[in-house]
Amino acid sequence: MKREYPVVVKKGGRKMRRSRLFFVIPALIALLIIGPGVAESFFLGSIKYAVIDLERIEAEAKGFARFREERGRLQKEFEDFREQVLAEHARAIKELAKEFTEKTAGGEDGREQPLLNREYTRRAEELASEAQEKLDRKQKEIQKLIEEKEKAARNELEAIVKKVAEKKRVKTILLKQHVINGGRDLTDDILKEWNKQLAKQEKEEAKQVKEKK
Repeated sequence: MKREYPVVVKKGGRKMRRSRLFFVIPALIALLIIGPGVAESFFLGSIKYAVIDLERIEAEAKGFARFREERGRLQKEFEDFREQVLAEHARAIKELAKEFTEKTAGGEDGREQPLLNREYTRRAEELASEAQEKLDRKQKEIQKLIEEKEKAARNELEAIVKKVAEKKRVKTILLKQHVINGGRDLTDDILKEWNKQLAKQEKEEAKQVKEKK
């Protein structure tokens, strides 16, 4: 009677873990743009400050929308890669099981069954480890790319905030949700300036692509 070999995909009898990515945009810390004489102005009660609605900026700014699109594309790339690796692993395990089943049924190998079982388990675990290593490397690669793009988006926002603050002659900017009242709201100005800058970049990129053609 043929012996059926179980699919072994991880040491200790556990299935190879499903790799997942969890990425969250961290809240930006309140931006304090401090110029000369701010401390003195503060004690004199004449400090000039403004506020920004960070949650609204994250939701509406095209810069963050572009980041989310890139993050989604990279996550899909990982999911596609994962499915490919798991499919290749399943085929390799199937071939391995077939090989050892034939050895047992045909009696071609004179070794005892326990020895065959150990060899099958060892080779199956090696296949599982190889597949997991591929997933781990790809996951680190994708996570690094997402973190870099997220950092770029935050840096763009910080530059826009400073630019708008200089135009409006504001020395200090606080997060709106942390201010009970007062302060000029620069959220609309920041959204407008950032979208304007992105539109200019997209126009220049389109021009470069056209020139290459």
